[in-house]
Amino acid sequence: MALATIFSGLAVKSTAGCRHPAFNTNNFVFISLYALANLGKKRKGQHWLDVAKGNFREDSVEGVKAVYNVITVFAFYSHFLGNVGQSLSRDFTSH
Repeated sequence: MALATIFSGLAVKSTAGCRHPAFNTNNFVFISLYALANLGKKRKGQHWLDVAKGNFREDSVEGVKAVYNVITVFAFYSHFLGNVGQSLSRDFTSH
């Protein structure tokens, strides 16, 4: 325990003068919340996340779209497996 305390103290001292990088807002949460808050700016035929391309990097917005596509596939797949599992199970206590 004492050894861990010593190493922790040394780590804090060695990083005390370092400046931390700025907070990165090009992420899933910020892009999604911005797009939801600005749905009124969406043009006809445009994806709902495309309104965020003005304030965020285009590759970040495309990445968020890909994440939502994957989430959609796995959400339906897990519900499908749950329904199949329920329909194939038998209640052995009712015999």
